[in-house]
Amino acid sequence: MLLLLCALCVNALLISQATDVNATAMLQQENGLLENAQLLLLLACLATFAVHALYSDNPGGRLIALAGVLVSFTFIVRESDLRPFGLSAAITWFSDGEGRYVLLTPPWAGLLWVARRHYQPLRGRLTRLLFSPAGAALACSGLLLIAGILLDKSFIRLAPSRYYEELLELNGYVFLLLSALASGGRLVTDAPPASGA
Repeated sequence: MLLLLCALCVNALLISQATDVNATAMLQQENGLLENAQLLLLLACLATFAVHALYSDNPGGRLIALAGVLVSFTFIVRESDLRPFGLSAAITWFSDGEGRYVLLTPPWAGLLWVARRHYQPLRGRLTRLLFSPAGAALACSGLLLIAGILLDKSFIRLAPSRYYEELLELNGYVFLLLSALASGGRLVTDAPPASGA
């Protein structure tokens, strides 16, 4: 709840800056404040899902947590721009263009293969998770990220579009973190969730 309240306050501040061209240019720049905040949120998501995967005592919960780790890692790769750091071309290739596909395809294929083998325990756990507060936060995250994509691809026009795109992505990652935090008990243990959870 505190994270959501902080996010609302930060949003109010950032939206109030939308008419200031200098402020939006500084905030939305590549490797700028908004992108770095997104990366921090995604690292927190990855760590939270990884802890859930480590401590889960059931295959369905572990697979969902691992999917969360992979989603977080995929977005980290998408949001990262390693070129300004002077790393070798071989390393930066993995964070751009087709290198991303080479990096991300094997773990996703592996996860889908394992999920297919553990379909029954996964199905029940996933159904319970989707109709929970964690599932609602995940749905909000998805909607915000889709809206960001629509702004990025100019399907929606709203000036300054890059600024609002980054803001939508930031909020999408806040809700992804909320989903990760809220899903913990549902992923880690086979015990039924407490009422009102």
